[in-house]
Amino acid sequence: MKRLLYFVMALLGFGVSCNGDEGSPFNPGGDEVPMYGALYIEFHLSARVVDQKGTPIKGIKVYSDGEPLDYYANGADSEGNISVKTPWRWFDRECVVEFVDTDGSANGGEFQTLQLDITDKVTESEGCNDEWCMGGYDARLGDVTMTRKE
Repeated sequence: MKRLLYFVMALLGFGVSCNGDEGSPFNPGGDEVPMYGALYIEFHLSARVVDQKGTPIKGIKVYSDGEPLDYYANGADSEGNISVKTPWRWFDRECVVEFVDTDGSANGGEFQTLQLDITDKVTESEGCNDEWCMGGYDARLGDVTMTRKE
């Protein structure tokens, strides 16, 4: 029964997180614990979202490949500022983001979705400090102008 339990735990990934002084069935020597995960980069995007008159727009969110860059962010603040820091699996390819008005007329009007290729604005930065992180990248976009829907 104990072996079956160890087998099930190994299948679920629990065995690699155990590390006692005397070792475990998955790591008999008690040395460094094996790890598993996915490579990623840490990506930081910052921008100020404004309308055609330069007025900040609140509540705009940033998407990439149809997914929000930050699921927990509320979008641009009252000054139109967006700052998103997220792990991203973006390696050697175009970097296209969308600025999306997700709250409709609550921010003073409805705005068209804006798609931007920001590949040339991405620069390497210090990044993160774990074994799976391949480094960091920043995209500082400055003012991003969105157009009202007619």
